[in-house]
Amino acid sequence: MKQIVFGLGEIPLDTPSAKGRRSHTSSVGNTRSSSVSRDAFNSAESIHSRPDLCEFLCAIPWHWLKQLCWKHEVTEVREVTRKSVPRNSLESAEYLKVITGLLNAKDFRDRINGIKQLLSDTENNQELVVGNIVKIFDAFKSRLHDSNSKVNLVALETMHKMIPLLRDHLSPIINMLIPAIVDNNLNSKNPGIYTAATNVVQALSQHVDD
Repeated sequence: MKQIVFGLGEIPLDTPSAKGRRSHTSSVGNTRSSSVSRDAFNSAESIHSRPDLCEFLCAIPWHWLKQLCWKHEVTEVREVTRKSVPRNSLESAEYLKVITGLLNAKDFRDRINGIKQLLSDTENNQELVVGNIVKIFDAFKSRLHDSNSKVNLVALETMHKMIPLLRDHLSPIINMLIPAIVDNNLNSKNPGIYTAATNVVQALSQHVDD
């Protein structure tokens, strides 16, 4: 049997097999979207029960609603992406290479920059420092009695600031820190270095558990 549509020629009607295929496809689609349809129906009922809300929504231009929904979806995707990205070992290894390179640099100015960078990271990115604390302070301990008095002083003052921040993570490194702090510093003729070393020892006794 054929159906004639004027201007379009003859269009064959669906055969029983074609109807069966489309019926099967439709049933699969209906099953997948049933929960969505119920949610949409429930939402529509709740909106229609509020004439004031219907009037408000109808007054909003469609392109505004579309843009708002799009921005909301993009924001959600970005938030999920941000939360799902873990700190990887490659980043940790790269950071360790950079910070120890600065702390062991030949130029005293680079060593000072490394000390200041370590303090900044302890304040703002403590997880990265704690994860590498033994290796980092193995390099840092030499700065606590550096041959350059400027580096020595900056290291002691920085250590004094880091102790309260790292108080719960100092146990693995306390044995390497104390000799480095006491060595020469408490006998120093430089009043600044002596005072800084004394402050570090007092901070350790205050914040580190026995």
